[in-house]
This record gives sequence, C-alpha cells and structure tokens, in this order.
Amino acid sequence: MIQSKVPEGIPGAAVPVEGPQVRFRSLDTVWIQITGTLCNIACRHCFVSAGPKSDSLPVMTRAQVESALEEGVALGARDAYFTGGEPFLHPEIRGLVEFALQRMPLTVLTNALLIDEALARWIGDRFASSRYSFDIRVSLDGTTAEQNDRV
Repeated sequence: MIQSKVPEGIPGAAVPVEGPQVRFRSLDTVWIQITGTLCNIACRHCFVSAGPKSDSLPVMTRAQVESALEEGVALGARDAYFTGGEPFLHPEIRGLVEFALQRMPLTVLTNALLIDEALARWIGDRFASSRYSFDIRVSLDGTTAEQNDRV
C-alpha cells in the first residue's frame, strides 16, 4: 500500500494515491518513473506530458523506489531503468543509484541538462567502481529548444 506522503523538498510533488496492483510471477526489467512527471523541460512530444509544473504522476519517495527495486529482484529482474520526468531532479538520486547498483545493472534515462562537472565526475566514479553496469541514456532530440520540439 502506498502511503500518502509528499516527499519533502520536491517542488510540485503530488500526493501518491492507492491504485490497482498487478501481480507478476516474473519480471525481466524494472522500469521506475522516480520523478513522476516532474521534468526541467517541457517537450511538446513527451509521451507523459512531463514538465516543470507537471504533477499528474507524483515523485516517488526513496522508500517507494527501494521497494520497487526489491520487488523486481524478488521477481528475477535482470536490470532496472530510472526514468521520469527527469531522474536527476530527484533529491535522493545518488542514494537511489547506489541502492540499485548493489542489486542489478541500472540505466538512467535523462535529458542530461542537469549534469554538471561534479555530477559527471560522480557518474564516472560509479562507472568505474560499480559491481554492475551503470548506463546513462540521453533523450534529447536537438541542441536547441526549437530543434528538440520539432520532433
């Protein structure tokens, strides 16, 4: 059961609500939309209509993400993906990446606009030291807002 709790320090976070649950016997990949629809940009072609003010899907708490990862492990998942919105907006992204990489390979889908030198160095350290593979997949369709939105 999801507790109704707004994650502190996350602007635009919505209150999670209980919804239908699907029971799986096995799972290959765990896809976790850790920031819901919160994103630092608002692409016209975004399939979840994510953006800076979008709260149609709530930001997940650390406990929710960790629980989803543990459930995936129990179901035999071979890898995990963090998506959103923009995963690097999550205030606990580093801890969540560390938690995931102790269990399975991880890919973070990002527009990469929030990756500064310090974050790039931290990501590089994870590449070098993680037991499992850690990939960054960039989803950006142009070098300017106009080019990106033409897609």
